[in-house]
Amino acid sequence: MKTIYHLVRNAALAASLAAFPAFASAPELPVHAVVEVSSPVSVEWVHAHLARDGINVSGFVKRAPMQFGTVPGGLEVSARLADGRIVATQLVRWNAMPRKGGRGAAFTLRMPVQGNVAAIEVRYVSAVASAS
Repeated sequence: MKTIYHLVRNAALAASLAAFPAFASAPELPVHAVVEVSSPVSVEWVHAHLARDGINVSGFVKRAPMQFGTVPGGLEVSARLADGRIVATQLVRWNAMPRKGGRGAAFTLRMPVQGNVAAIEVRYVSAVASAS
């Protein structure tokens, strides 16, 4: 049997959750990871959220099982419209990837894209050109 204390506590919890701001969880966009068999990294997970000034993309890559040494290249992140057109592309490099243990690294990216982006596409590229 629930006491008045439990009823009041549950009502207060429900009220605090209802008052939680709507922007706390921004809308998430679908992400398509294009994976090639010869890639030295695998994309473990990627999330893309709409923000006021663009799209926040974050994820985690992992070194392939028999890949040792420095992993060259990076990830090409593209924003696509519903008709398939690419409206923005950026290259991102992950944080330092350890040689032992989890052998993975995180990456984050903000894409300053305005418009109705339908999906995000992520693919490994072997050479990342420096911006000059």
